[in-house]
Amino acid sequence: MTIDTTKESVCINQLVGIKSENRIIEGDMIVPDIKPDILNVIRSSGNVCIYKKEVLEGKIKIDGTLQVYIIYSADDETGSIRTLNTSLDFTEIIQMQNAIQDMNLIAKTKVINVDTKVLNGRKINIKGSVNFSLKLYLNENLDIIKQIEGVDDIQKLSHDIEVNSLIGQGCTKAFAKETISIDPAYNLAEILNVELNVTNKDTKISYNKVLVKADANIQILYITEDGNIKSCQSTIPAMGFIDIPNIAEGNLCQTDFELKNLLVKPNNEEDHSIYVEAEFEICCFAYEKKDMTVIEDLYSLTKNLSYTQKLVKLIGNKTSKCDVYMIKETIPTPELVNKIICNVNVTPVIFSQNVVADRVNYDGELQINVLYSEVNENRLDTKDIRIPFQFSSEVENKGEIETEIEVQRQDFILLPDGNLDTRIDLNFIMNSTDIKDISVIDEITFDENISREDCSMVIYFTKPGDTLWKIAKKFGSTVDEIARINGIENPDALQIGKQLYIPRYCTRQSA
Repeated sequence: MTIDTTKESVCINQLVGIKSENRIIEGDMIVPDIKPDILNVIRSSGNVCIYKKEVLEGKIKIDGTLQVYIIYSADDETGSIRTLNTSLDFTEIIQMQNAIQDMNLIAKTKVINVDTKVLNGRKINIKGSVNFSLKLYLNENLDIIKQIEGVDDIQKLSHDIEVNSLIGQGCTKAFAKETISIDPAYNLAEILNVELNVTNKDTKISYNKVLVKADANIQILYITEDGNIKSCQSTIPAMGFIDIPNIAEGNLCQTDFELKNLLVKPNNEEDHSIYVEAEFEICCFAYEKKDMTVIEDLYSLTKNLSYTQKLVKLIGNKTSKCDVYMIKETIPTPELVNKIICNVNVTPVIFSQNVVADRVNYDGELQINVLYSEVNENRLDTKDIRIPFQFSSEVENKGEIETEIEVQRQDFILLPDGNLDTRIDLNFIMNSTDIKDISVIDEITFDENISREDCSMVIYFTKPGDTLWKIAKKFGSTVDEIARINGIENPDALQIGKQLYIPRYCTRQSA
């Protein structure tokens, strides 16, 4: 016969798959007729836009494009600086064993590097190494027994846990648009490079909506008609509303920005400006904290109970913390004496991450690429700099920690002696989660033809692995009775070989 129970519902957003994989996106480009031949490539870089992503049976399909910017020296009399801009469309199939249609996918991309090979003066081969970081989630509604009806003498082994229950989720599009002014003393000839970073992500909850906003930091390098290398930059707000019913202040929101398209277009020559439009998809998962009591095991003193169990992953104690780490160094760069810095690209890389006591420790390095030119000459060159760093931050939650680093500030001053005065502020965003495998009791039944009656005391000697709960369940007694009769003050500390007196019940068949 089934026993009636009262259950509490919780929605678990289970992480069922995680994968990080580098892929090569390759293609050839023909130099347009209006541009001179390539002598050599000075620098190549790129941005990834994702058009579409699909979760299929056992795999993930991602459609997108790699926007490539190539700065090169022209094979002409003056060795002028020119640029090539192209887009390499791609479709990547990434195998994920647990993937099933309708699962939720968070996909993050990062350009590792863009390698080029000049095949001849009019043709160039491009190989972009892109990292795809994928996380796959499955929403599961779980009913957890909190109360058992109709049986008064049930003994329960339970513990209290904090669970992050999924309230809802949603996505929206957001646009960052702006017309950026350039130096009016010069006419723009070509755009050499475009860098885009998203920082200062923030959420606000109000009236069943989540307001998500961030800063899109864009830096553009361009060359003027008379061969001068110039740059402009702007911080453009990106904002979107996501409808999530029943959300309330104090709920936790996990948001992700995904670049879908980036348009950078010079306006009319007389306007001296560049139009920028970045399209993002913003996805949000909203959680509420629930304190729950989970029953791990049970038995009855008077009935023969049976139950089923299933193993579930419960997500709890989600926290998010930001910590800024400032790096200040003076770097000897004798090759930059009497040079002009045109652009600096900073990429933070984490080599190792570990938690000791209540701190998370990072070892990594800053990979810095400096683009510089000769004074009064239209020649460009690059220099790579590596700055190792070690950073430690206090954390409350020692579970799984996912770290993202934003470059909030970067200042570079080239001193007359050739030293490069550097200040870089790194914002470490640490999202922590406890993931626990819990056996949850599903359905309870009992045999109506079995009952119990009092029986004599038994003597038992404890063995390795014994607990008072296991002993009490084995003999149909209770933890409290065994502890009381034997004068045990701490039921969790049992000595092996200890003699215990156990009040026992024995079964008999009902008439």
